[in-house]
Amino acid sequence: MCISKDNGGLGIKNLDKLWCIILKNKYFPKDDPLFYRKKTKKSWVWTSKCKGLDIIRDNHGWELGNGKDIQIWNDKWLPNGKFPKPKDVNDMHLVHKVSDIIDNRGNWNFALISNLYVVVEIDEIGMLEPCNSYEKKHTRKWMGTRDGIVSVKSAYNYLCNRNHANLTVEWRGIWKLNVIPRVKSFLWKSLSVCLPVRETLGKYTPIDIVCPLCNYNVRETVEHLFTEGLFSEAIWRGLSFSSTFYAAANESFISWCLYWLKDTNNRNFLAYISWYIWKYRCRVVFDNIKANPKALIEFIRKDIHYYIKHALLGRLFVLIDVIFLILVAATSQVVQDGVLAQKKLNPELSQKPSNGQEIAESTE
Repeated sequence: MCISKDNGGLGIKNLDKLWCIILKNKYFPKDDPLFYRKKTKKSWVWTSKCKGLDIIRDNHGWELGNGKDIQIWNDKWLPNGKFPKPKDVNDMHLVHKVSDIIDNRGNWNFALISNLYVVVEIDEIGMLEPCNSYEKKHTRKWMGTRDGIVSVKSAYNYLCNRNHANLTVEWRGIWKLNVIPRVKSFLWKSLSVCLPVRETLGKYTPIDIVCPLCNYNVRETVEHLFTEGLFSEAIWRGLSFSSTFYAAANESFISWCLYWLKDTNNRNFLAYISWYIWKYRCRVVFDNIKANPKALIEFIRKDIHYYIKHALLGRLFVLIDVIFLILVAATSQVVQDGVLAQKKLNPELSQKPSNGQEIAESTE
């Protein structure tokens, strides 16, 4: 395709541009791609493209031109991609486009702007420089990079920051818990909203989203699985953690996790119990076993007792090692003090032999 026409090719120099033209004409022949119309029949390709476009739409802004096509209240045209807020909602009908607040000489009409915006936004508008050329059009700008061009790296960083922006989680604290790595990975997925419960999977593929642990027609969400369902309630109450379970009332799953992660005495056990519930749920789904809360409670009790026993033994061995090192250090110090004391009592021991004596001893 990229070979020149003289050599038998199609002579296409920019495949990316061609691919964009094809997609635009196929999926958005009359619409703005960022403000597409939703379809009832959606293919996997269409759904994937729409998710990518939603990311770009939520984090894009405008580089000002003449301002004729930028909607003053609905587009992110202020610095850092912010929406402008009116001083008085009743005055919003006075202007509609950014060009309405630019005078005939290509400068900001601050007399009108001061009546529409608060002081903070007036200063932000003053930071922008309107275009003096009436023919120059505006261009969209991706807010994740300096040059305004979308990249995979900047989109990934944007998604990471967006998903964790409202979480006050001590992420390093999760990895420092005294639990096995699988439990740490489970907690990280849970707090990162990556746990593949059926409701989450149902957003991407048509599946049955009913909870596999309950006999009722209830959607399987993370809140239902750990803090709302009858199965999880039986587990928490059977293990004497009723207060932890009922603390989740009217709270999201993430808020509930942050609540018990502050309990330094029980958070290791609570992390294990949550992981066991998830592990047992996966066995019900993939191994087709019948949900039995009593069996899971007994299994968790045995495993926790095993954990406590070996944790105490491990601490005991560490204590023995510390005591042994202290005794070794004390013994060596006593020996050194004894040698020094003996040298002080017998100064002859500290005198070095002469060269003749060293030669005689070596020959003997």
